[in-house]
Amino acid sequence: MKLIVISNPVNLNNEHTLLHSLFENGLDYFHLRKPDFTSDEMEKYIQQIPAEYLRKTVIHSHHHLADKYPLKGKHKTSGTISEISMQQSITNNFISTSFHSTDELMAGDYNFEYVFLSPIFDSISKKTYKSTFNKNELKIFLNNYNKKNEIIALGGINQETIPQAIGLGFDGVAMLGAIWNDEQPLQKFKELKNNVILSAAKNLIKQDASLSSE
Repeated sequence: MKLIVISNPVNLNNEHTLLHSLFENGLDYFHLRKPDFTSDEMEKYIQQIPAEYLRKTVIHSHHHLADKYPLKGKHKTSGTISEISMQQSITNNFISTSFHSTDELMAGDYNFEYVFLSPIFDSISKKTYKSTFNKNELKIFLNNYNKKNEIIALGGINQETIPQAIGLGFDGVAMLGAIWNDEQPLQKFKELKNNVILSAAKNLIKQDASLSSE
């Protein structure tokens, strides 16, 4: 069960100190998304990330920096996904991409470590970004998906929706607004992480019980 945090799009006070603490407390992957950053600004940000956590960092822009620093890789935006083939995603170190419908996801032959599907729930960071997914249909889709790419739930991920996302069959969750909109981001991350662990364990027990009754 992957646990991912996407950066606040704007710089925060003591952001690198906080990021270090998130990693120390179990953050799997950090997606560095600063849409207004220049290449130089992005590079300076990367240089402040401790070396041991660079391989857990994925960049959303200025992808050439992934060839200069030992990052986990690159995120391909959904707007340019048609430009990339399955083979390119491997050779060019594109780790992830984003989709906004299951039809989009199924339309191409892609090979990523994981993909974001959003918004699964109404967005926290973008109040007008509402989910249009039918949860029953989504659960059926996820249960029958061939798992070529792990699917990460994005959009509206918080204390209440994490159990729902895991119950639907997602391979992980990505958080943004729930972390950065809180007055104590680190404490909120710890709470959400524990919720992920507990929800995943309960879901596994439920699956085992279902299999045993068949």
